[in-house]
Amino acid sequence: MMLEYDGKCFKEPLKNGFNFDDLSGVGLIPLDVYNTLEEQSEVLQPGEVLVYEQGNKLKGDSVKFGEDKFLIKKQLEEVEISKMFQSSIIQRYIFVVESEEVIQKIYQSLERKVESQSDFSYVYGFDTNANKKSDYELMKAIENELEQAGFINAAVASERFTRADYQMMYGGLLFVGIFLGLLFSMATALIIYYKQISEGYDDQERFKILQKVGMSKEEVRKVIRSQVIAVFFLPVIVAFIHVMVASKIILKMLAILGFENSMLFIGCLIVTVLIFSVLYTFVYSLTARNYYKIVE
Repeated sequence: MMLEYDGKCFKEPLKNGFNFDDLSGVGLIPLDVYNTLEEQSEVLQPGEVLVYEQGNKLKGDSVKFGEDKFLIKKQLEEVEISKMFQSSIIQRYIFVVESEEVIQKIYQSLERKVESQSDFSYVYGFDTNANKKSDYELMKAIENELEQAGFINAAVASERFTRADYQMMYGGLLFVGIFLGLLFSMATALIIYYKQISEGYDDQERFKILQKVGMSKEEVRKVIRSQVIAVFFLPVIVAFIHVMVASKIILKMLAILGFENSMLFIGCLIVTVLIFSVLYTFVYSLTARNYYKIVE
């Protein structure tokens, strides 16, 4: 459910308007369900909750829902249950409460009316260890049974087919992204290379004059090296800074697509920077050597 959090209390968003930055997705799960799914043996006393935070950290050691106050017994670092919730660009919290009765009490405290079944969801998962054809037949059979039983809001999904759908959806984008990235990188490197070579011919006479007045070959190499390094690696450094500044909004955009692993994003960013650095280092060494031959 969507609630507004003001730093002290979760409450129903105002119908006339609310601050989007204060809006949070909140999930409430009974303790017995959490222990079963996570294979844990947590124990809660009345008025205690466990919390998993995906976004801003809660302030203090307690939390309020309307007028009901709960003590935060423990902050969970990672829970598999979070994967069941829909990806979102807003901050999310999952609270493990003592029982379903506590959930009903929280609803009453929030003065929230359950007008449909959408506020409550039940997820059943199991392993089949079957082949692709059997998985598909089982999924269709369950869908037919649910439809005949009148569960219009029920949905059936298979990990195998969901993964295949994601690969079809994003595999093409990944290929296009890698192709365009390499294409633009090579184009940029070649543009800089030929620009430096053309400047080398322009600087040929100037370096000859400098050598005549006493500039050594080693000093010429040093000047060329510093000049070419600046031209090649400043764009890489500036691009990295731009990505770091924009990383927050990039992560929010990726969250809409179902990607919420920030550490994987950082790892991919570092690997990408290293690949570009290796490519530019190769072109730099080639450029510096040819530049020196021209002005020598």
